[in-house]
Amino acid sequence: MSDSPVTTASHLGGHWTDYNLAAITQVAACNFRCSYCYVDFRHLAGADSFTAGPADLVDEFVALRAEMATQGHQLSILRISGGEPLLAPRLLIGVYDELVRRRLLDSCILKVESNASMLPVTAAALDEADRARLAAVAPHVTLHVTIHARPGTQNWDNIVHGLGVAVRLGFDLYPAIGGADWPEADMRHLYRVLAGIAPGLPLRLAVRPFNLTYAMLRDRRNLPRLGEGNDPPSSVWEGVLRESTGIDYLARPRHEIPLTPAAEEAA
Repeated sequence: MSDSPVTTASHLGGHWTDYNLAAITQVAACNFRCSYCYVDFRHLAGADSFTAGPADLVDEFVALRAEMATQGHQLSILRISGGEPLLAPRLLIGVYDELVRRRLLDSCILKVESNASMLPVTAAALDEADRARLAAVAPHVTLHVTIHARPGTQNWDNIVHGLGVAVRLGFDLYPAIGGADWPEADMRHLYRVLAGIAPGLPLRLAVRPFNLTYAMLRDRRNLPRLGEGNDPPSSVWEGVLRESTGIDYLARPRHEIPLTPAAEEAA
């Protein structure tokens, strides 16, 4: 996501323009089959013959960092994507532990991209020691969650549950929607749900026109007006935020907004 360099700079210092590169590794399994996914479904079935463990993954990251350094580029983001990485939370724990062992966390961050829907199931399936380890690792992971379902549709409840578990575990969580097909009523419902998980969570939401082509994105001033009332989706969301909080969309950098669970704030 486009604000990843900003959040990286907040962790590592420097300017966001220092962090425009990411090493991307894809987990070859997913519980969704989104029509717009860029990964071949044959790979998402998890039947590929190639396998690698946390140490192998970090080995590749270290080698790629060294190669980029010789070209004058700084590589500071290790991104685990998919597929669905949180189908395998032990992989996430193992990669983090490898980064700690090699003393890399003062110069890189671990970012995970997820749909969040399986986190309640996979976290609950861990033994007590691994659950405790996941809770210890979570605050050090930047977790970007794309909400692939609208309210009332398939997978909506699972995603909402996953977002709640992610907040309670302490992940540095950044949700996003592809707002082009979200009517205002659904955005209002989304606000209430996110605020019920953590009051700061709606202010961390990214509203993105995921259905646009790269050619269209290059000329942002001529973007089609896609939301209800001929307003762009981000403007519709800003209206919801202003009405509910008095705060404009993106008025404050997302990483500065705390994610205290709603239950703790109420207490």
